Amino acid sequence: MRIALIGMGRMGRMIRDCAADRGIEVAAEFNTATIAQLAQCDRMDAVIDFSAPASLPALAAYVQRTGTPLVSGTTGYCDEEAARVNALGSSRARSGERQLLHRRCGLKAPRRRGCRPAAGL
Repeated sequence: MRIALIGMGRMGRMIRDCAADRGIEVAAEFNTATIAQLAQCDRMDAVIDFSAPASLPALAAYVQRTGTPLVSGTTGYCDEEAARVNALGSSRARSGERQLLHRRCGLKAPRRRGCRPAAGL
C-alpha cells in the first residue's frame, strides 16, 4: 500500500511511524509550504490529511484529478470548507472523535470564527 501524508506535525509523524511499523509505504510527505508539489504525484492508495485548511485547494485538486481516497483529520474548517471536504468523499472523524484524538495527543483543536475559506475555493 502506498500513501501520501499531508501535514507533518505530531499526527503526521505518528501516522508515518505507524505506517512504517506495518509495512505501508509513505510515498510522499507534504506540509502547507510544500503542498503545491502534490500536483506532481500520481494516484496513491490513500492520502491522509492532518494539515490546515489552507491546504484544501491543492488537496481537492489532487483528489479530483486522481480519484485517490482521502482520509481527513484536519480541524478548523469553516462550514463551506467542511462541505467541500465531504463532497470529495472523505472519511472524516466526527467531532467527538477529533476531540478525543486531540486530547490523547495533548493537542488543542483550533477554532475558527466566521468563514473565510482558503484561497482558491
